[in-house]
Amino acid sequence: MTAVLFTLGLFAGWWAIGLALLSAVRADTRNLRLALAAPAVGSAVTVVPLFVVSNLGIPMETGALPVFITLAAATLITLAIRRPRLPLAVAPVLVACVVNLGLVGRPMFRYGFRWIANANPDMGYYVLSATSLLHRGLLSPVDNAGLLDHRDFASATQALHQTGVRAGTDITLSGLSALTGLSPTALYMPLALSLSLCGICAVGALAMQAAGRWWGATVAAVLLAASPLATYGLLQQLTPQVWGLALAAALAALLMRPEIHGGQLRANLPQYVAIWLLAIGLFVVYIELAVSLSVAYGLYVLLLAVRRKVSLRAVAVLWTLTIALSALVLNTFLSHALHYVNAGVHGGMTGHGGVGIFGYSLVPVALAGITGFQRLSIAPSAAHVGLSIVIAALCLAVVLVASVFTAFKGRAASIIIACDFGLAMVLAYNRSDFGLFKLYMYAQPFLAGAIAVFVTNLKNRRILGLAGAMLIAVVVVQLHTQKQYVDRSFSPIDLIHASESDLLPVFRSTLKSHDQPIITSTDNFTLAYLEGASAGSNRHLYFLGRRSFDDLPSKNYRFRIGRGPKMSSISFPADPDTLRALSRGRCTVVMSTGSQLAVNRRELPEGSPDLVPVDCAKARNLLVF
Repeated sequence: MTAVLFTLGLFAGWWAIGLALLSAVRADTRNLRLALAAPAVGSAVTVVPLFVVSNLGIPMETGALPVFITLAAATLITLAIRRPRLPLAVAPVLVACVVNLGLVGRPMFRYGFRWIANANPDMGYYVLSATSLLHRGLLSPVDNAGLLDHRDFASATQALHQTGVRAGTDITLSGLSALTGLSPTALYMPLALSLSLCGICAVGALAMQAAGRWWGATVAAVLLAASPLATYGLLQQLTPQVWGLALAAALAALLMRPEIHGGQLRANLPQYVAIWLLAIGLFVVYIELAVSLSVAYGLYVLLLAVRRKVSLRAVAVLWTLTIALSALVLNTFLSHALHYVNAGVHGGMTGHGGVGIFGYSLVPVALAGITGFQRLSIAPSAAHVGLSIVIAALCLAVVLVASVFTAFKGRAASIIIACDFGLAMVLAYNRSDFGLFKLYMYAQPFLAGAIAVFVTNLKNRRILGLAGAMLIAVVVVQLHTQKQYVDRSFSPIDLIHASESDLLPVFRSTLKSHDQPIITSTDNFTLAYLEGASAGSNRHLYFLGRRSFDDLPSKNYRFRIGRGPKMSSISFPADPDTLRALSRGRCTVVMSTGSQLAVNRRELPEGSPDLVPVDCAKARNLLVF
């Protein structure tokens, strides 16, 4: 329960920070659009100074606490002085957030801070990166001496920081770890869930950019809260994506407004400040979204220009200051980030031929996955697949046609959906399965916002009632699919029993209770990353088999199998230091049992604890893959 309360507290803290900033610049927080954008704004206000501190070379264990204390003090003082008021219409959106937390965060009620969801290797990297940034700055070098000495594995992520990989999530995770004393692994899912709640509010703000009625925000929030693909992205631990979508939705809600591009600079200043922070935060957290969002924004400005509602002076001031502030904040990291964006866009737009890992995103069943009528990677032989594809195709066609026609009215969500459809055509033509897979998740907040705007602008009551009934039916089906995604996260296929007490907690306790060398036998990338992060910077840890943290050469070994004329040999690479430690017989091997793997089920049968420490001198008849 503590983990759930921490998640809610983090979400509330970001909302408070955002409201404090908006009220400090005298924005009208009684405006539903601004009030619902506040949590995303608050998250941007948090990540920007943390990024600056890390980019200056200051470790989070030193620099995070002053940042959080300053933010907390400024927030409390500002709220006490300004006392911002909120519209009552935020209440149903908050209810949608709490219900979403209960539905998607169900495993957290069981596992608490141990919950690591689907155990994606991406999460392993983010945890390693956050562990490294606790003790060093963003662009500090790799500790090659430590890696050679089989320790400080987290520093291997510094090589990726040098390439410009967006690090906002890693820095924030590291800062929260420094503040609370909890490990980045324990804080990962609470951080992701709190950011998803910010996203639900941001989509409500996006709907109010063009919604005809106040309850448009609630419709958009409910649709995103029930979205199976939005939930899937969260459970796959794609936290930068979850955060980036929240920032992008809030940015579109504030930026794509006629008055922002008019000539009243002083009147627009409060929203300019929020826009600047959201834009910089998006660049730091998930720069990939900034590329596609800029195309939609360009079309929006073009539409305003056709109607002669654009002040070149206002646009010049807005973007000159945004670019200048971004350059100031990013500083030495800017050139690295631009290189990363260029490489990422080129890689995402092109396919690799043949059948890819995400090939299911290129076939018709993907339509049912986009709408949430089926899981995205469902088998074609599953029940009702054909019917769900037909219904999904009709629904998406209606949304697309409506988006294209209403885009000319300046509706932000409609413009973004129309642009996403054009991008989807390019990706499909290039057979870019991974690009489409990501785009399906990127589109979810904007689909929710566009549909909410369509519904709230209907004038005929009968048509409105019919549309409402259809949306309720869609949400019911989506909740069923969402439940399947959540159920699978209790024991994900990529790392069985990922959140159980006899997996990572056993490994950590073995590290603490044994002074002799520790050897891990895992062949699972995610578990290897999390074990490497758990070892810290000083504890030596040896890996049997592949080297997961460096490119140093391994030595090839052979062993013979069979007898007589049927005798043959098998060659395998192994780390010489690990084998020397093993041969001395004075070490402990952390073995995966039959509960994790199909091997060793005679000695360590299924039903045993997932990990078992075994004395090297007593290890017999055990096979490591």
